[in-house]
Amino acid sequence: MKRIKITEKIEKEFLKCFIDGKCKIKNYSISNILIDNETIVFHEKKCKLLKNIKEYFEYLQNKINDSIDFKEILLSTNLDEIIKKYSKYFKNIDDKKKLTDIVNKAYNSLRKKWGYKIVKLAEANVCLYCNRNFTLNFNEKETTVELDHYYPKEKYPFLALNLYNLVPSCHTCNHKKSNSEKNHLHPFFDDIDKEIKFSLKLKDTSFYHSIDGFNIEIETKSLKAQNHIEVFNLENLYNEHKDIILELIQKTYMYDESYLDELFKKYEGTFFRNKEDLTRLISGGYISEDEINKRPLSKLIKDMLEYLNLY
Repeated sequence: MKRIKITEKIEKEFLKCFIDGKCKIKNYSISNILIDNETIVFHEKKCKLLKNIKEYFEYLQNKINDSIDFKEILLSTNLDEIIKKYSKYFKNIDDKKKLTDIVNKAYNSLRKKWGYKIVKLAEANVCLYCNRNFTLNFNEKETTVELDHYYPKEKYPFLALNLYNLVPSCHTCNHKKSNSEKNHLHPFFDDIDKEIKFSLKLKDTSFYHSIDGFNIEIETKSLKAQNHIEVFNLENLYNEHKDIILELIQKTYMYDESYLDELFKKYEGTFFRNKEDLTRLISGGYISEDEINKRPLSKLIKDMLEYLNLY
């Protein structure tokens, strides 16, 4: 749920997924890249597009007719502007099946290779929408990450391969939002960690020994964030993990401040580099803002630790 910063290195690796691996690329700058409907030129090194990508680009070229900026199609961060610019060309499609086939083939040529790479490059081991499921990263052929089209490729085929329209996600979130058109948070542009906050609603005095004594709630002041919570059904999903919060509540009684200090002094330099290491061991989650994308439920645990004054 921590915002992913797309660096130039990530953009460079993304473009390599469009060409044959036999075309070796060395040093180049994004500003020096030229893209047409057949090749990508990396600082005077011309590489042919993969067959399915080439057919997709050629379709876009023929459909739009006017001058088309393929670099913009792939790398622009202003998705709304691209929609305004190109939607008019796709209002009337004579052969929708042909378009769907071309788009899907191009996307599938990119999907497995890029899904693996983006998780590795961004160090995002969990779903960027929910922070609840792993997006495991074995290799190109064995990875559970899915790429969600923030703007659906069926409606906006010219955004099907845009880097900023492809969000690494789990299977649940990818398919949960497929029927929703609500404007929700985007992990490349919005810091979801700052937009939403987990808290507790205590129901009765049994909260410290029973999951029936409390509910997990999600607070936000943003309509876009509220849409995010609803689209991905986060509040209901997270209330299935009340057992973890019950354990944290119990640990607030077991690990008072003096006991924590004693543990840290005893094992500093061996088990723990800092207090965060100790807290992670006790809680089971990463608590640093920069690390919550490493392990499922870390956002929940971090917020609850703050709520319970355990960290």
